[in-house]
Amino acid sequence: MSTKQEFKEHWIRSLLKNMGEGMRREEAVKLLEACGRDCARRSTVLAKAEASRGDLDGFLKQLGQYIGADHAVREGDRVRIIYPSCYCPMVSQGPDTLPPLYCNCSRGWLLEIFAVVTGEAVQVELEKSIKRGDPRCEFLITL
Repeated sequence: MSTKQEFKEHWIRSLLKNMGEGMRREEAVKLLEACGRDCARRSTVLAKAEASRGDLDGFLKQLGQYIGADHAVREGDRVRIIYPSCYCPMVSQGPDTLPPLYCNCSRGWLLEIFAVVTGEAVQVELEKSIKRGDPRCEFLITL
């Protein structure tokens, strides 16, 4: 690994550690959610969400092609999203010691994508997280 890469990884770990220790949890969560929303706005999935506006079931079918049909399931006014592995490049290609607090970025990503699809604010609960030691990430979205 290059010195530049090591510097970046150390800086990110330090930032998240300092956020976790120096900020109220609600503030740190809100900041990471905002980062996730920004990431969603720059992702290729946003175009699919915009094209599916008002068609949640159609969007879930498309999403299921990438993460597995049984990993994007509507349960009435809720949607369960399961990631069998972490899809975030910061986790897969970044520092291996990111704290579980970082998963709120993924919550923000889902908040943005599903708000675009539904045209309304949604709630996203992180039920399971690989960073917390669970075998998969699992989110429950309330419409």
